[in-house]
Amino acid sequence: MNLVRLERIMFVARIGNITEAAKQLYISQSALSQMINAVEEELGTPIFDRRVKPMRLTKAGEHYVATARYVLNAHNAMLNEIDNIKCGTSGVISMGVSARRSRIILPEILHAMSEAYPFISMRLFTGNVNEFEALLLRGELDMALGSIPPHDPTLSSFKLNEERYLLLAHRDSPFARRMDDYRLSMNDPAVPISLYEARDERFIVTPQRTESRNALNAMLEEANMRPQIAIEVFNTDIAVEYSKAGLGVSVIPQCFENIQPFRYQDDSLSMFNIDSKFAQRNLYLNYYKAITISPPHRYLIQLILERYGTQDAKLPTEAWKS
Repeated sequence: MNLVRLERIMFVARIGNITEAAKQLYISQSALSQMINAVEEELGTPIFDRRVKPMRLTKAGEHYVATARYVLNAHNAMLNEIDNIKCGTSGVISMGVSARRSRIILPEILHAMSEAYPFISMRLFTGNVNEFEALLLRGELDMALGSIPPHDPTLSSFKLNEERYLLLAHRDSPFARRMDDYRLSMNDPAVPISLYEARDERFIVTPQRTESRNALNAMLEEANMRPQIAIEVFNTDIAVEYSKAGLGVSVIPQCFENIQPFRYQDDSLSMFNIDSKFAQRNLYLNYYKAITISPPHRYLIQLILERYGTQDAKLPTEAWKS
């Protein structure tokens, strides 16, 4: 659709005279008349009633001008929105993040984002790191938080922090009481304990091939033990709730390490560091190498770095173009 045609016909309709409209548009009367005739020929009906002065729109012309006004307004709104996106004042940021990280890490981050960029919408996808990698490659995600760096060479990442797996047990269970007494005797609530100490406990686990289950399997193999599986749940948050209910012990990620001092108990749970090389994992921000980020993207990453990154975790300026 020719936007210049729309604008000129709307202008002629407002002036009511082709000669005067052509004069104000700085074009010849014949050129303006030919354009109107071409549009009327294309539509198969007159736009203007030339029998009266000033000219009036026909019924078809009224509909044409109303539609032209809508199209031009929509076009201008689109251009304004694109300018806002380029300037970083509006748009959508899509992030992949696990349900647990989303619940624990993001509320404070999202609150700060909404204050700094009220017209930026955050779109969060929950899933696992492999799903996030596929979404990044398809351009459906801008970034993703995960415990492993991407495999595809067109994607890159940088390390934010370290996370720990904790062993959870109900505070009033014989196991928790025994291990809490041990920690008290060591005068160290964060002292790591061997997973083998829980060899007689009932375990609440997540499904096979999930990150948490893979880590647990590695720790169990290292401890040379085969646990009794009491319940298999679909995510770690449910495992936490079931451990609070006294249904068994669970091994879950703490999600970020930089909380001091070590939170070793709450109202219903005792939490234990695990003595295993598999009880620690890294937190990465994964992204597409060629991405060009806007100020809101940069601000979001800076918030994550400041709140949950280590001191040496810095935004790689050579990778994030602005």
